Amino acid sequence: MAAAPPRRRLARPRALRPEPVRGERAGTPRPTYLPFGLGPRLCIGRDFAVVESVLALAALLRDWTVSPVVRGGQVVRPRVDALVTLRPHGGLPLVVRRR
Repeated sequence: MAAAPPRRRLARPRALRPEPVRGERAGTPRPTYLPFGLGPRLCIGRDFAVVESVLALAALLRDWTVSPVVRGGQVVRPRVDALVTLRPHGGLPLVVRRR
């Protein structure tokens, strides 16, 4: 699902112009990706999908050990990007070994 600006905010709503979608035109809001919807139209399967993804990851990793990267006796701590959610800047360095 994607959210787009209402037609009344666009100069020519029926014209084929890819610039706003690509974010090339200043002042035109970019579409927002909302995989499970928002508000009263929230997908009833959202919580199930989150639980299912955790179970799938656990099943995939049951034969593996995951540990942080150590350099010079110190655990490498990633910088955090605080956007809507916290994300490790540049990825999360991990060591994965078969058990």
